[in-house]
Amino acid sequence: MGKIQIKKQKGEDGYTSFSLRIPLQLSEQINELVSQTELSRNEFLTILIREALKEVELVDPDKKK
Repeated sequence: MGKIQIKKQKGEDGYTSFSLRIPLQLSEQINELVSQTELSRNEFLTILIREALKEVELVDPDKKK
């Protein structure tokens, strides 16, 4: 009898994946910046998104100032 192989199931590493369509120019800008680091594109974008989320402020368009 062969050995039993147990593989980690998707999502069990605390991450999720999704598809994202972005303009070609934006993709090129990201790739240029990533090439100047030792990070993968995934690592770079995770950091970028994490930092951007710290700065987000949602504004209710119906709420008057």
